Amino acid sequence: MTFKEREKIKKIYDETATLIADLALKQNLSQDEMYFLLNLLDLIVIERKSLPLTQVLHLWLQKDLNPALDEEIKNLLLTSDLKDEKELKKTIDNIRRLLAKY
Repeated sequence: MTFKEREKIKKIYDETATLIADLALKQNLSQDEMYFLLNLLDLIVIERKSLPLTQVLHLWLQKDLNPALDEEIKNLLLTSDLKDEKELKKTIDNIRRLLAKY
């Protein structure tokens, strides 16, 4: 990766983190939602370990689920420690099981 590419990624990362924090300060995001999104951003940009999680998030977004199931999946994500690989795998598996029902 070139210096210019790294700088572009850093700029996108910084702007995204700022946007997430601003939304939380304006109370458009809960504190849990803010922490989840910041951790997800780190997972994708810094650690580059996001493929299984982003795949299941894409699957979720493609489904037209009832609000109760959407909330259940959201709660699974918000209470999951994205830095714990075993817990993250369990969360992804649970979401896949929920999505497979619909």
